[in-house]
Amino acid sequence: MTSLFSGLSGLDANGTALEVIGNNVANVNTVGFKASEVVFEDVLAATVTGGQVGQGVTVGSISPVFTQGAFENTNSATDLAISGNGFFVVSDGVAKSYTRAGQFTFDAQGNLVNPQGLVLQGWLATPAGVINTTGQATNLSVGSATSLPSATTSFNLGLNLDAQATNGQTFATSLEVFDSKGGKVTVTLNLTRYSANNEWDWTATSSNGTATGSGSLRFDANGKLIFPTAEPTISVAGLTNGANNLALTWDMLDANGASNGSVTSFSSASVLNSQSQNGYGVGFLQGVSVDDKGVISGVFSNGQNRALGQVALADFASPWGLISLGQGRYAASLASGDAAVGPAAGGGRGTISSGALELANVDLATEFVKMITAQRGFQANSRVITTTDEVLTEVISLKR
Repeated sequence: MTSLFSGLSGLDANGTALEVIGNNVANVNTVGFKASEVVFEDVLAATVTGGQVGQGVTVGSISPVFTQGAFENTNSATDLAISGNGFFVVSDGVAKSYTRAGQFTFDAQGNLVNPQGLVLQGWLATPAGVINTTGQATNLSVGSATSLPSATTSFNLGLNLDAQATNGQTFATSLEVFDSKGGKVTVTLNLTRYSANNEWDWTATSSNGTATGSGSLRFDANGKLIFPTAEPTISVAGLTNGANNLALTWDMLDANGASNGSVTSFSSASVLNSQSQNGYGVGFLQGVSVDDKGVISGVFSNGQNRALGQVALADFASPWGLISLGQGRYAASLASGDAAVGPAAGGGRGTISSGALELANVDLATEFVKMITAQRGFQANSRVITTTDEVLTEVISLKR
């Protein structure tokens, strides 16, 4: 009679194996999926005369296989893949869970969320772009970030003033600068040639407020600027939008007080070759990038770039002890140990690849071999039952 129960346990165990194999095969295209494997073990043996006879087989464990999956490149910078150990941390606002599936997008509130709407966890940067990863990870809400305006404090002109210009000949050039509120102000420089002194005198005007600034530019026989010896400044006061007064330094000298070569006077037509200034208006987020340490940087409409936050990764002493929640997510347990949360590329955690997704680590060839083995095991155990039934039938027929 024992053989009937042994065969039944074999059917049950191999049936479970087929369930696990079927689940692995079904999720071959599931992002971040980790295949599972079944471990069999024999049931406690019974003592009989002359030795011990086992009483069948049971499933000892079903464990995930945390080997690295292949990467698939995507066109989205917020698609993330982990190379090495670690899990992304996501939260529903109440509890945290852990996943290798890195499909993240921005929701209406600017949070980075997975397809189930769970928010990716990490650390937010200060407005200056500084990230402190020693605190507790929080929701990565970076999609609504802005770049604050910065007032112009200096400008540079690549300018040539015609050495052959006649006395009283003028040349005007303009540039746009930014005030403390991000407003644009056009500053115009009017330059007049005084050939007797081999110099050009200049005055400044502005499209908003009142500009104060004037001076002279003097050149040597080689067209090199020799005066002024200190960089001139232009003040703009009374801006109509209430912004702070502007103090603009004309960058034309090097650290030693000599010409930096930006302003010259050669025998060529007066011309503005280039111009630059260090201010900018308010900027709105246009795109993001993520480096291998999980630092999220924003690209803004005002041409600025700065760090917005950093992705947190979690690692476990025994990831095999994690509890599967479905949807590619896991929960910590006593068997897994507590999550060790920190930045990527540190503390044994892997690195992050942006614009990529980790595919399932299911090897179809291996799964098919396991499927054949489980099928043969199921068939063999069914034979044990039918054979035992025949034996019992024969024993019953002895009475006749």
